[in-house]
Amino acid sequence: MAKEKNRFVVEHSYAALIAMMDDSQIANLVKAVFVNETGVQMQYTLDDKTETVFTVVKADLDAKRKQYEETNQKKQEAGKKGGRPKKETADTPTNNAPHGYS
Repeated sequence: MAKEKNRFVVEHSYAALIAMMDDSQIANLVKAVFVNETGVQMQYTLDDKTETVFTVVKADLDAKRKQYEETNQKKQEAGKKGGRPKKETADTPTNNAPHGYS
């Protein structure tokens, strides 16, 4: 069963780009990111500056999603192998130390 990704990370490196934007541009950027990541439909418009910033953020988010999917696929394949082999159990205990003072 594939695990649904339910979050994304906003990098600190976006701060310099976002600082150049006004509040309405930031709101439209956030909406565009949520539409891109979740598929939920919202109304937004991107002017040239906002579209440029969105292009940078989208490329980064797409790369992170691809990395997540590859990692998830590798974990699924490893899980199908059954995990770590069980330890062999011996008839005698491996710890011969006394359990109290003698």
